[in-house]
Amino acid sequence: MQNDVSEPQEFSYLCTVKGHLLFRDKIGVRMVELHLDDIVKVDRVDADGKKYDKVSRIEAQSEEDDMYMQLDVNSDLYPMHIGEKYRMVLAQTLNLDGSAVTSYFPEVI
Repeated sequence: MQNDVSEPQEFSYLCTVKGHLLFRDKIGVRMVELHLDDIVKVDRVDADGKKYDKVSRIEAQSEEDDMYMQLDVNSDLYPMHIGEKYRMVLAQTLNLDGSAVTSYFPEVI
């Protein structure tokens, strides 16, 4: 029986260059295109009051681009505080070879 979920890939991060993530795996050096790669600083957390138990809305400003963002974060898993800096990276896929996601992980109820 064939399993739709691939085995975890072993890789080592090399660097980011001009909007691309470079990494080395068993085959060689590969590249994944990044849509955003920036450092953001948290300016405010739950400015309009806390609306949900486990979620905080952060407001952050990027350091390199003229970008302002509001982001809802699961604060139980990933608490964020005013003044902290984070690297924000967005890519089209989570697959390290750059291929599209063709399967999904069904929810377990």
